[in-house]
Amino acid sequence: MAASKAIQVAHHPSRGSSTILIVMGAVLGSLGALMMAVGVIGAALFFCGLGASVLAFGVWVRRIGWGAQIGNMAMAAVSEGRLADAESLLETAEASRPGPYIARFVDLQRAVVRLRRGRLEQAVERATAALERPIGILQRWSARTHAAEARAIRALASAALDHPDAARADIAVLRADPYALPGSIARAGLAEAVVLERSGDRAALRAHLASKRFVLLEHAAPRERAVVRAYQRMLRVPITTPYREAVPASERHPDNDEPDLGDWVATMAPGAARFVRAGAAPPAPQPRAKEVIAPAARIAAEKRFGGGGSGAARVFGLWAVLIVMFISAWTLFSPARESHRDAPAVAPQLWSGWSWLVPMLFLVGVAAAYVVLRKRIERRVLEAQGLLARGDMSGARSAYQGLQRSPFALVAAQGALGVAGLASRSSDFAASLAASELGIAKARRTRAARVAASDFQLPALHSVHAEALASVGRGEEAEAEMAIVAETFPVYPHLASSRYAVSLVDAARRGDVAEAARVASTATDGLALSVRGELLGALAMAARYPQRASAAEIGRLREELRLDAESRRWVQAVGPAVLSAFEAAHGQDDGDGDGEDRARPDAQAGGETPPDEGEREARAELEAEAALGGARRVRPGAR
Repeated sequence: MAASKAIQVAHHPSRGSSTILIVMGAVLGSLGALMMAVGVIGAALFFCGLGASVLAFGVWVRRIGWGAQIGNMAMAAVSEGRLADAESLLETAEASRPGPYIARFVDLQRAVVRLRRGRLEQAVERATAALERPIGILQRWSARTHAAEARAIRALASAALDHPDAARADIAVLRADPYALPGSIARAGLAEAVVLERSGDRAALRAHLASKRFVLLEHAAPRERAVVRAYQRMLRVPITTPYREAVPASERHPDNDEPDLGDWVATMAPGAARFVRAGAAPPAPQPRAKEVIAPAARIAAEKRFGGGGSGAARVFGLWAVLIVMFISAWTLFSPARESHRDAPAVAPQLWSGWSWLVPMLFLVGVAAAYVVLRKRIERRVLEAQGLLARGDMSGARSAYQGLQRSPFALVAAQGALGVAGLASRSSDFAASLAASELGIAKARRTRAARVAASDFQLPALHSVHAEALASVGRGEEAEAEMAIVAETFPVYPHLASSRYAVSLVDAARRGDVAEAARVASTATDGLALSVRGELLGALAMAARYPQRASAAEIGRLREELRLDAESRRWVQAVGPAVLSAFEAAHGQDDGDGDGEDRARPDAQAGGETPPDEGEREARAELEAEAALGGARRVRPGAR
């Protein structure tokens, strides 16, 4: 089938490294067998054990790479709304009887698909299966991160199923879990909002949305962000209309399709469904044809995709050094040989005694030092992620800058990626370019680093770099870089989102409002869009098609521009023509903040609270959010 063909032609970059490890393991094992044949028992046992370990590790690397390739393809399919393709890929991975790490990842992605389809009971089952998988020694960090994601999915699905105790239990664990990424924390925050709304405690829901506003809007997925905004709109009007009934899964959509946003929100949060504004969207845009890109721009981009040392020579050289070191250790700790001819043969005794304890202890010491160092680095990365999730941009920037100075290539690349992303958010595109270029150079320093960074760090760094290029008016170079990203990392999970962001920013920076609106019209709600990119696209659509934009939508956009100073600065820097066109089409914001409430007919329908009281409530809510938003988003020195 199509999935199988894709798997056959797209080998993971780690395949070459795994082959070298397997060959080296076989060579070492053969050397051990040879020593066993001549009676050198101690050395034979050592080399046989070492060879078996290296060979097993090579096989594990190959299986992990194959599973990661399928998982990345499935994630990309989910982001583009191709849920049937994602299911097919995950079935292929599951049929191969993967180990716990890949099996957990498959369970996690299946839970995501079930959640996207509104099949909440099945989402809970798959997330629970992911959490019950054992966490091994290898890939422990990623495994615990995946477990936190699965717990966040289970919390949200439990909240939507009206199981508040189960949801709160998972939320409490996530709050204390240092491995929970900002996206998982945002999903847990939405789960808590659903629990509060279903309990009827509007005051608690209002306080929760205000206190968690940053993480909910900045790090939530677009569909989940739509629920948060629907709740915000719901709280600004009186309670006048009963909840929208959830649509049964059997009647909502065919198996191969994803429910539209309205039906999905009706399943997840019925109370917010009537406040959602969304329609069906066409597929994500495709990149421009390679021949359209200017040759000079492509050459400039290709220079950033080279570099790094050779793989096989380095690996074989390392093993040669290790073997020489072992032999040297044996020679150093061996008894002195007699020089006369009648001296007894001592080789078997030398190789079978306690002398081989030295290299064994050396290897154990190296492994222990690696574990300690990895734990230290892990704590620093988790600290940076936690600061980012809490909205402490200054602290997160300092933490990522510290990681950027690490002597380890992957750690430095991760730090550079964080610095580049934060710089782009604050409209410091020169700093974003510098940091992403540094990260790319670090991640490409050796073949091993390139392979390890190929799943996420490298394509993410190139994508951030391309968006920064587009932001400063170097659109041709940005498009060339994204074209090469698509060729070099075809299964990067966020490839479609990155293409969209670069195309949108490029059009906005050139002042082409019509093209920006065309790109914005192709966005699916499965793309991992930032708040700023989503806002820019909505402004372009409202400016290009003013007759299609409701008064309520215009009020929402004005409100976001007013409350989110960071996003407004970013839009002004990237797309001043789009912002000007929006203001020309819809007038300047009068600053009262209640346009959205006046525009909704149900806001005037009566109920427990008079209309004027509802408007006063809306103003109070906006003022509270503005105070919180200003405190969280405006930073000293931000451009």
